[in-house]
Amino acid sequence: MFDTMPFLEAGFVGLYASILGICLQYVTDTRVQLLLASGFAKHFLGYWLGLHTFYCKVCRGDRNTVASNIHWLQLIAESVGEAILFLCVGWFLFLFINDPLWVLFGVGFLLHSTFEVIGVHRDFCKGRCENPTTKNRSTKQSVAKTT
Repeated sequence: MFDTMPFLEAGFVGLYASILGICLQYVTDTRVQLLLASGFAKHFLGYWLGLHTFYCKVCRGDRNTVASNIHWLQLIAESVGEAILFLCVGWFLFLFINDPLWVLFGVGFLLHSTFEVIGVHRDFCKGRCENPTTKNRSTKQSVAKTT
């Protein structure tokens, strides 16, 4: 059966990107600046606020799960990478759509659904999220197997 959940999540990510665009349109002068600022803010704030835990298959539905700490330089580098992706995809969408908020929605939707389908989110969550309860259980099980 076809799983529609990633596309529902992508709709919320598109909405989140559009809301960021509404806020950032007042401090940016050009479409390029808007796309770069929105992409950077989407990733940086999304991770800082823990929004990725809503679509993360590791974190979903478990209140004991916490986002592991990463070095702030790594978070900035990833945010710059997402800003560049926003610029590339957004520039293409601007060829067909003139409204910047719809473009940001489209970029958020397309990038999220694409990353979900090709497995980038799965790898991101495996590297970022840890469940202390599950981690302790798996450690105890591996110790029990060795003894």
